[in-house]
Amino acid sequence: MTKLKCPHCGMTDVIDLLPLSTDLLWERLAEDEIKYRYYCSSCDKYFGATAYTKDGRQVIPYISGLCFYAGNYYKGFSQINFRRHYPNCCTYKICMCKDDTHEETLGRRPCGELSALIDSLYYNLFLDDWLETYNSVRSEDGTYWKLIVYIEDEEKREYSGTQEHPAYWKELMDLFQPYFDSMGRKCSPSTMK
Repeated sequence: MTKLKCPHCGMTDVIDLLPLSTDLLWERLAEDEIKYRYYCSSCDKYFGATAYTKDGRQVIPYISGLCFYAGNYYKGFSQINFRRHYPNCCTYKICMCKDDTHEETLGRRPCGELSALIDSLYYNLFLDDWLETYNSVRSEDGTYWKLIVYIEDEEKREYSGTQEHPAYWKELMDLFQPYFDSMGRKCSPSTMK
C-alpha cells in the first residue's frame, strides 16, 4: 500500500478527518474545506476530495482512457495508452520511440485493469490535487513526462512536467512500469526519481 503523504508538499504529517468527524470539527471547518478527507499540517492544505467534472459529474465513472509518457527530448520516449472501447474490455497500446524508430503493440485487457489504474490514481495518489504542470526553470537533459485523463464528452485533464515531478512520482511510475515490463522495456531511467 502507498504510504500516505500530502500531494502538495510530499510530507507525511497528514490527518485523516473522517475518524475525527465530530459536530465540533465540522463547525470549525469552512464550507469549502468540508469536502476534503485529509489535512496536511506541514503545508496547511486539505486534499482528497471527490473529483468532479465542470458540469458536476463525478469524474471516475466517466473516464474513458489514460495516456502516460515519459522520456527525453534527445533520446526518445516511452508511452502507454489505455482506451475503453467496449463494455467489458479496454485496448491498450504501448509505444516506444527512440532515434526516429516507432514500435507499437496493441492488446486487450479486462476493463477491471483500467478501473484499478484509475482508482489508484485518484484514491491512492490523489491525482485531482496535483498541479497541472511541474516545470523546472531549466531542463539540462530534456526530460519530460505527461499524464492525460480522457473523460467522456471529449473533456480531458492533463498533468505534465519538465524535470520536476509530483510528490507521488515514484508511485505513478510503479503503476505503469508493469505494462512496459511486459514488453521488456522501461520508462526513461532519467525520469525515474
